[in-house]
Amino acid sequence: MRQIGTCETRPLADRFFSYLRVQGVDSEVREASAGRWAVWVLDEDAMRSAREAFTKFCTQPQAAQFDTPPPAASAPTAAIPSPWRVSPAAPVAAAVGAAVFPSATWILIALSIGATLLAPLGSDQELARLLRISPVALRQGEIWRLITPVFQHLALTAGGAGFLHLLFNMMWLRDFGVKIETKLGTAGFLILFALLAVVSNSAQFLAAGAGFGGMSGVVYGLFGYIWVKARREPRSGYTLDSSTAWVLVAWFVLCAAGLCGPVANWAHGGGLLAGALCAFLPSWWRARGKSG
Repeated sequence: MRQIGTCETRPLADRFFSYLRVQGVDSEVREASAGRWAVWVLDEDAMRSAREAFTKFCTQPQAAQFDTPPPAASAPTAAIPSPWRVSPAAPVAAAVGAAVFPSATWILIALSIGATLLAPLGSDQELARLLRISPVALRQGEIWRLITPVFQHLALTAGGAGFLHLLFNMMWLRDFGVKIETKLGTAGFLILFALLAVVSNSAQFLAAGAGFGGMSGVVYGLFGYIWVKARREPRSGYTLDSSTAWVLVAWFVLCAAGLCGPVANWAHGGGLLAGALCAFLPSWWRARGKSG
């Protein structure tokens, strides 16, 4: 499967996708970077002809050659779970299929903002103490503490560092969370979130003790999940812009090298590894089953 080009708008990408569908070429429409829409061709044998047609389409998108008849009225087609994946036999309108609204992602963002405003990292308020990891409290059954440190960030009154700590973590959580929740569903996404939170928090606590917080361990886990999914399962619909990958990898290395002050590096590493494994192991198991 290869990307043959991008269009400025979704309707243009859908128009060319519809043309390929009529030609019997298995293809997909995916959201690309900078608001553009990419057309991917899955059939390697049809790649050359599809590229030639796309080149002509870019110069004359309204040419009659690319007009396609509307689908015949028939029984409603089954809903397509993924917003980006479309089979050649399905109408183009299904490409915008109704994905689940990413409510959990936005709730996690709201909880992070609320916890940071009311009980920021390092404060001595009662709520802040309830959110921290505590060995004594864990032994008493307060297992929520394995998750809740992710909601605490540096106080917004702690200069620019506090604001940036929360802002960038929420930006990445929104970007990655929306992508994953619309595909896994709310329940699946929350299970993944909880696993990443527990692993990243536990790694940081066991390596460096309590007194940490922030969503970055989960963010790196979501990043690792999408990164592996996009490479091992191209048809899954997950995409990752190369500039995003470079920024996160560079930040990981700089923090690990100690150039960015006190950072929860073990949370970053634990989350990244956990997210990558959550994407890798199911595809590995399926491949193992097919070969077995």
